[in-house]
Amino acid sequence: MTLAQLRERFPQASDSFLRLNAGLLAASAASHDTTPTVTTPTVKSEPQKACKQCGAPIKPNRKFCSHACAYKNKERADACAGDRVWTAEDSRRVLDYYGTTPPEAFRLEDLAKALGRTKAFISRKARQLGLTSRTRTASTMEREKLSNQRKGMPCLHRPDWTIQPHPKGMLGKKHSAATREHLSAVQAGRKRPAEQVLKMLKTKQANGTLIRPRPSQSWRQQWVEIGEQRLFARSTWEANYGRWLEWQRAQGLITKWEHEPETFWFEKVQRGARSYLPDYRVTMPDGKVEYHEVKGYMDRRSKTKLKRMRIYYPAVTVVVIDSARYRALARTAASVVPGWVTHKRVPL
Repeated sequence: MTLAQLRERFPQASDSFLRLNAGLLAASAASHDTTPTVTTPTVKSEPQKACKQCGAPIKPNRKFCSHACAYKNKERADACAGDRVWTAEDSRRVLDYYGTTPPEAFRLEDLAKALGRTKAFISRKARQLGLTSRTRTASTMEREKLSNQRKGMPCLHRPDWTIQPHPKGMLGKKHSAATREHLSAVQAGRKRPAEQVLKMLKTKQANGTLIRPRPSQSWRQQWVEIGEQRLFARSTWEANYGRWLEWQRAQGLITKWEHEPETFWFEKVQRGARSYLPDYRVTMPDGKVEYHEVKGYMDRRSKTKLKRMRIYYPAVTVVVIDSARYRALARTAASVVPGWVTHKRVPL
């Protein structure tokens, strides 16, 4: 390679450098000029998968394009069913086991293993057959079993004084009668007057903090807009009932509905529930006013409030929408009321 060619190839180098390293630079230029042969790997193209039910194109890791096609496919139904179909013979075995096995020998895990099912599945089938009930009273043996199980569990919220010494040396000791009277007198002196407690509750009600939101709960409380109203519904049932009232208002069946507009105070009550805030106030076309309460679960405090409403406000009409009444309403209202929310999950 001549000096002129090296100058064109390496314009930044000096002539003396090019003369001294002419051989090396020529070999380097020749190696760079050689165009390497690139071999392109052959990619094996896989055929496009199709849905087994309708033939639509799907992803490689899928068998069906949608849940609808999956449930319609007979092969999948037969494969999922197989030998797992619950038969009349299985029901007979459950009935015989529940009816003939004595309580001390009853082991649900043995029955579940014999039928190839889980304990929860057997319990559900037994409840459907009328053998058990969620509201039944536990037997003495069951209570003792639960008590023994809890005794073996570690106590997470306080130390176990049977293992660790009591910090004040009171293990196995009891307060004397005089000490208990003294403590009772001290605590009684710290109680606030009823008038002060009532004033505090009314102040909380005026500030909107009488019933605080509980974000850690699981009944989907949220702000919702129904018609021209924006309200804080503490459950999906409460929000759906508001939509039902708005639909009734639009149909002319009621005149007006309001969410939590009025609090009823029990002035003479000294302890416990001292106020009641109904969910809805409903005005009928004839001018009659009713208060509707959506209550899926009636706890002890709610029962006390309704009982005191009957005592202190006998002229007020309170309609309780319990679980049975709400479900009966949902069967007809879910298809006609706009925005009705259901949370039924469809399994894959």
